[in-house]
Amino acid sequence: MARSRTSILRLFDVRAHVGHRISLGSESIFNLSVYAFGMAGVWIALGSVLLQFKILDVIANESIALFGWALDKNSLLALISLAGLGVVAVVQPLAGLVSDNVNSKSDSGSKRLPFVVVGLMGMCASTLLLGFASSFIMVLVVTLLIQLTGNIAQGPANALIIDHVNAKDRGRASGMLNLMRLLGAGFVGVAVTQLMSLYDPMAAPHWMWYAIVVMAGTLFATSTYTLLALRTQPSRVASTPPVTTHSLDNTTGEVSEESPAQRLDRKLFYGFLAATAVMLASQSSIQINALFFLQDVVGLDNPAQGANIIIIAIVIGAAATVYPAGKLSDRVGRGPILLAGGIIGAIGMAMLLIFNTLALLAVPAVTIGMSVGLNLAVGLALANDLVRRTTAARDLGMLGISSLVGAIVGRTSGFGIGVLNSRGQEFGIDFLGYNLLIALASVSLLVAGLMLYAIVRMR
Repeated sequence: MARSRTSILRLFDVRAHVGHRISLGSESIFNLSVYAFGMAGVWIALGSVLLQFKILDVIANESIALFGWALDKNSLLALISLAGLGVVAVVQPLAGLVSDNVNSKSDSGSKRLPFVVVGLMGMCASTLLLGFASSFIMVLVVTLLIQLTGNIAQGPANALIIDHVNAKDRGRASGMLNLMRLLGAGFVGVAVTQLMSLYDPMAAPHWMWYAIVVMAGTLFATSTYTLLALRTQPSRVASTPPVTTHSLDNTTGEVSEESPAQRLDRKLFYGFLAATAVMLASQSSIQINALFFLQDVVGLDNPAQGANIIIIAIVIGAAATVYPAGKLSDRVGRGPILLAGGIIGAIGMAMLLIFNTLALLAVPAVTIGMSVGLNLAVGLALANDLVRRTTAARDLGMLGISSLVGAIVGRTSGFGIGVLNSRGQEFGIDFLGYNLLIALASVSLLVAGLMLYAIVRMR
């Protein structure tokens, strides 16, 4: 009887231990990824839906000019987006650098967490301020504040995987992180677009507030979970040998900062940043103009309703591939999957030239989503492979600079679409600006896939 009771107690003890590992702690790749659910939801809802409606409200009440050039809705959106990404390029690597060095003798988990939680809570508060923004300047300032606080969190958060996950499991961890991003983007994006489809600045302005509360509330919930799950947990990569960051230079007898292999990886990392910029240029150019594309080309009077279908299709395609792709890349390598992502993405983009009705657009949307899933999961795993753990947050924060370069190329397309559409009409070509944008986006995704494949082969 006593032995039986002891066995039962041991069983409950094991269950309690396992339950703790699932619900709390850095052992769980789920816990390392939850923050991304709320953050991605805010980014996608802000960049793809809410900013567009804010800009439409602004231009209805005031005219905006830059150097004497009157800015239309596409141009204003591009201007705000580029200004925000300028903040990303500065703040994300800087916050990462500080988190690499502050309190560096403590475990990796605790030194990242304050930055992540404070930044996320600040982003939550900044999102609420968007409801009060009624002029172009106010919309611009609040958007920059959201970018500032969000990237104070994102810079250190970039290093959570390399801090807590062994190299053999980074693909799986990257897959889970990006699955959370996709689910968050899908959940919040669909909710916000549905709410905004009922919005009217005069008759029903409260729907915008409902949308903002959904964004901020989701971010607050995931931030709180992250704080509770990771606050007492140390890094779990003790079994991984530390990376040597100094080597003897035989020609001078002095200690150099990096070994030849590490210097090679650093060059490859810069190549990875360039390929990422090309990919982001393609994706951001389509994302930022998606709502106006549905309005102008597809002819939807209420493009927010159509955007829901597109978002759902992209999320389904991406969610179906992102975790399996990351896990598979741990076994077969990163290169073939990244190349497949570029090819599939190029095909999906090219389909947009043919399918111009809402029902048919679900086909290229799912295809593009599959490409996004492949590239997100495996691209992040490759980035973690190429950087050193001692400077991981700083180096991975350079992805913010890559995002800025890609966005400068991609989002400035908003300045020329209207002009090219008008010129096309003179020659009997409908929507020349949108068609050229889609064609260039397709080619860019293929080029990015080839670049990433070459980088993996060179390692």
